[in-house]
Amino acid sequence: MTETTVSASSQRLADDSSVSGKFACHNPSAFEMTKTVVFGAPDFFRNPAMKKTSSFASLSQQLIDVWISQEQVKDPRRLYSPVKDRIAANMVVAVIEKAEDVAGDFRVRFIERYKVPTSLADVRFPLGEEFDANTHPLSSAIANTFASRRPTLVSDRLAVGNLRMEIDLVTLPKKGRAKSSDWCLAFVVIKGIVRKATVLRDLDDIDLSILQLLREGFLSREIGERLARSPRTVEHRLERLKALLDARTLHDLVVRSL
Repeated sequence: MTETTVSASSQRLADDSSVSGKFACHNPSAFEMTKTVVFGAPDFFRNPAMKKTSSFASLSQQLIDVWISQEQVKDPRRLYSPVKDRIAANMVVAVIEKAEDVAGDFRVRFIERYKVPTSLADVRFPLGEEFDANTHPLSSAIANTFASRRPTLVSDRLAVGNLRMEIDLVTLPKKGRAKSSDWCLAFVVIKGIVRKATVLRDLDDIDLSILQLLREGFLSREIGERLARSPRTVEHRLERLKALLDARTLHDLVVRSL
């Protein structure tokens, strides 16, 4: 179920933080050296001096304040530059350009991409270069920004391909019209990404109860005690549920069952 609120003023949103990193350990011996490497990690994870980031609520408020204070904003860099050094890894910044003579023709130019390491495919979300204004779940909010010429704030749960995610978004339009094109700045925080859950059929009350208690953090033994079932029975049912949802671990099962 999608819950979306749109406003021209700022709102307090949940703080997000992103802390992660990696290290390499070396043996100084000339004959022996070991090294721990995380393949595919973004460049900023290789820098031991992690930059200081800010919450989405704080940064979006600053962006809106800058937009309000300017009589004309014809370059998106004027909006983005005050916050560019405090963008967290789970935040996306993009310029959405719209041709004046082609209705619904949007093009996306990324300034900051999503950098949290993930095994999920296609991390261009929630704004891909091939932005389809007719089908994209954020198209109505972006269209509202272009039409109203005012900032738009959205809190939403999106379904993109085989993924679902929870995001907060603020879009800020250009101030001052240009003959050739129009744009808005999109600032997004992606609070979580999971695969879409497979619709489970023919689950009995025991299966449903096991899943719910598992979501609440109970162990197999504790679930068995509450349901008057042996731990082995609970474990067998959990293995069957994992197979049904193609889940690798119990944690993955919890996420996919939501």
